[in-house]
Amino acid sequence: SATAREPIPIAPESELFYERMSDLSSSICAQLEHIRHAELASTSSDISRPSFHNTEPLPQPILLAQVTDDLEDERDAIRRYLEQYGIPVLPTQDYPQGGQAFEAAFAEDLKKCRLVVQLLGPRPGRTPPDLKIGYARHQTLATQVAKVKLMQWRRSDVNVEQVQDVAHRELLWGETVMASTLEEFKLSVLQHVQRPKPMVRE
Repeated sequence: SATAREPIPIAPESELFYERMSDLSSSICAQLEHIRHAELASTSSDISRPSFHNTEPLPQPILLAQVTDDLEDERDAIRRYLEQYGIPVLPTQDYPQGGQAFEAAFAEDLKKCRLVVQLLGPRPGRTPPDLKIGYARHQTLATQVAKVKLMQWRRSDVNVEQVQDVAHRELLWGETVMASTLEEFKLSVLQHVQRPKPMVRE
């Protein structure tokens, strides 16, 4: 029979502890917001009372661009952060790999979104044979051609001058790239979206 797994303690000063506490806080905030909306919706069903329910339409999704393997954790953190505010996030599943299939899937999601968020690391990532410019540059250029708002991020400690790939170096210097901590970038994205804040804040 399966035995219970013993909990593995996490040092309070560790980054993992901070991430877990942040996730817990986000989950609590989301639940409180859900309860508040449910109560307001219930109140609006009584015709003898004024309607206070939220009539704001569901926002258009935000597209989280595919990233290199070293940025998957940061991408997941942004997805969780946006979803706690009720903001839909695309894609709903991983994009197919390979130039033509990837281009088609990304283009389809571009039609549905109002904003593309792209995280950039020091490496350009993979380049399939039928997509010579690579996934990262394609997503940037396709977004610009579609005239969809683009917000890009890189760590402020990335030494761009030492990036060997010339095209990727130019991408990192782009005018839509914010060099900052991830927390600062997340807040910047949220401010652009201008969604209501949860009831409880740290």
